[in-house]
Amino acid sequence: MRDPVCPARRAWTVGHGVRWALAAALAAAAAAGGGRGVAGVPAGRLPGGGPLLVPPPVNHSSPPRPPATEAYVTLLYGDAYVLPVRVMFASLAAHSPDAAAARRDRLVMVTPDVSAAALEQLHGDGIQTLAAPIVASPYTADTKYDPRFDAVLTKLRVWTLVQYRRVLLLDGDVLISGDMGPLFGCGTFCAAFLNPCHFNSGVVLLTPSLDTFDRMLRALPTMGSYDGGDQGFLNSFYPDLLNAPTFHEAAPDGGADGRPPPRPLLPSLLGVAAPPLRAPAVRAAAAAAADAPGQLLDGGDDAADAAAAAASTAAAAAGGPRRLPMGWHADHGEFYVGGFAWTISRPRCGAVRATEFLGPPQFKPWLWWTYAALPLSWRWHAVRSRLRSPTPPGGVSPAWAYALVAAWGAAAAGALALARRSVGRLGVGASAAAAAAAAHRAAVVAAPTPPRRRPTRPYP
Repeated sequence: MRDPVCPARRAWTVGHGVRWALAAALAAAAAAGGGRGVAGVPAGRLPGGGPLLVPPPVNHSSPPRPPATEAYVTLLYGDAYVLPVRVMFASLAAHSPDAAAARRDRLVMVTPDVSAAALEQLHGDGIQTLAAPIVASPYTADTKYDPRFDAVLTKLRVWTLVQYRRVLLLDGDVLISGDMGPLFGCGTFCAAFLNPCHFNSGVVLLTPSLDTFDRMLRALPTMGSYDGGDQGFLNSFYPDLLNAPTFHEAAPDGGADGRPPPRPLLPSLLGVAAPPLRAPAVRAAAAAAADAPGQLLDGGDDAADAAAAAASTAAAAAGGPRRLPMGWHADHGEFYVGGFAWTISRPRCGAVRATEFLGPPQFKPWLWWTYAALPLSWRWHAVRSRLRSPTPPGGVSPAWAYALVAAWGAAAAGALALARRSVGRLGVGASAAAAAAAAHRAAVVAAPTPPRRRPTRPYP
């Protein structure tokens, strides 16, 4: 039976079956030849006494790939976010050719409480892992401290990855919908201001430095954090980013011809067009099919925007922190409030390439009840369904999510029908009462009015 989740798995199994059948034939020949081996393949012994063949190394004609100098990195502590991390990296590989071709590493820093089953799933997706000792939080007594982020300051260890020239730090609840590769041309520290006064640490480009990491550890006990986590600390550590120049990508945003990707034909459940999820191979064709180039925020001054992009690129090459336009890091709430984030085109703010599911944990897209009301949860689920194993360790199968959503929808429909029926009965009763009152008023008006008698006053 063909695997609906991973169609290539059947071919992989057949290929390995043929391979081991050949190995068995070679083993039989080796046993017949007195254990000398066949075709230069050394023969050994299995625990049961049978011969064990160790295949010779394959001589690839292409030279080995040099180690990557840049990487996409995230932090995983515990198993709660292993599925979101896998979905994030799968969406990254679907939209960023550098990640799909392994020109830049995909790395997860894992704390000691991540299970072996979670590590196996990450490795099965081709994601590298690196053990990261937990950085203790000094903000546990703060009123804004959230126990969910007990180990979140371990993110700071990304500055110790000095084997990379640049690192793009991504949160696990980010969904990628565009090529993130050009962001590596930004400055030494780059982040987007989703809040007017504070940047968000969910998408951060940085330059690893042991000296910077050492200064961070020394500042932790005394430097404040407005949210009791890494984001507040980084805002205190990089206070000048608010006044830093904005990063502008040199190449036009969107597809191969510089135009933004077209909107889908069908609107979402809330009447807002959602950003399509496309593989890199078809994005150019989709962009070429767009009807017209997008309008720029400043009224269409292409020359001014191109000059600003060139100046920003030159400044970024010289180093220094840079603010990111909101297209590089958007909040999913902006999708539901008018959808304005999806209509912003290049190059001033850029089409949305990374969307983070910020806000209360009850609205995260891996929770089944969000599918009934939030269209972006289905976008996230579409990426999840393409994973080799879409069920996290100890988690619930996506089929259960479908069943629960169906049950929730049936219950909601029944409650709505019952409410309408009750309102209808109340309406009938109210109509009858109103009709009776109107009839009574009509009868009173139609009744003859007795003549008024003038009172007589007795004479004295």
